[in-house]
Amino acid sequence: MLPQRSARLSDVPGGRAMRPRFDRSILDAADRDALAEHIRDMKRRGLRPPTLRNREMRVLDLATHLAPRTLLQATTADIEQWLDAQVNRGLSQATRVSYTANIRSFYGWLARRGYLTEDPTREIPLPRRPHARPRPIPEADLELALTTADQRMRAWLVLGSYCGLRAMEIHQVRREDILDHLDPPILDIPEGKGGRPRKVPLPAEVLAELAPHMTGRRGRLWALDQQPDRPGYHVSILVNAHLRQLGIPHTCHSLRHRYGTRIYQLSRDLRLTQELLGHSSPATTQIYTQFSQDHAAAVVAHLGSLLGPRRGPLS
Repeated sequence: MLPQRSARLSDVPGGRAMRPRFDRSILDAADRDALAEHIRDMKRRGLRPPTLRNREMRVLDLATHLAPRTLLQATTADIEQWLDAQVNRGLSQATRVSYTANIRSFYGWLARRGYLTEDPTREIPLPRRPHARPRPIPEADLELALTTADQRMRAWLVLGSYCGLRAMEIHQVRREDILDHLDPPILDIPEGKGGRPRKVPLPAEVLAELAPHMTGRRGRLWALDQQPDRPGYHVSILVNAHLRQLGIPHTCHSLRHRYGTRIYQLSRDLRLTQELLGHSSPATTQIYTQFSQDHAAAVVAHLGSLLGPRRGPLS
């Protein structure tokens, strides 16, 4: 039986109560001071809140593993043991790359600042990054998700799959960002991932989906709790829960993959797709641009036609 409404945050196990698994109270004074100074240094360098949070969480995760030894007492073997534990936890290769990079950056900084005489991660290699593939939500699954969604969830699904917005960008949409007085209308995204702004054309059909939420002249379209260090968290878990209720094995980010894939298939323009997705590098855009098998088959068939008819062997 199909659900009669979209998931609410209170329906998601641990949805409202979910908090970081670690806190700074597990650190001794020296470790706590070192980590605090490291976070301050990253803030001075302009790193984004999600980066700060990820770094702190990985360091606290390692500290939990090391106890009763401290972060400043950790050896290369200690850190390698922790990294091996991530493999045993079944974390993906991409996640393990992120974990390793965060810990290497932390200990490299400790050594440069004189907290340590030697960096214990210096000889720990970064795992090979996996070959990234596009994961667009299939059209039939998207249609099912749309037809079973409530009004707000449907708007979120449309913004992801027809405008390419990330969960954090959906969360932050404000009435003043919707420039519906222009022809064509534009959705202004003043601060995307990495702080990069972009403007996305807003189809009339998408504007119609947003219209019920465009009350007043200013302010956010959705009444959601704001977590500065976890932008888009609520949107992501609610969209994912809605998809899981339907048995759809995709995530909120799969909507963005669908947008990038379809834009590239229709335009065959990697640069255009890059700009609409808000990527700083076309190398990142290539992950989202799943090519069309039908188009590939037609191109290869045309190439084959250049061979000409088969001739018998020369006598």
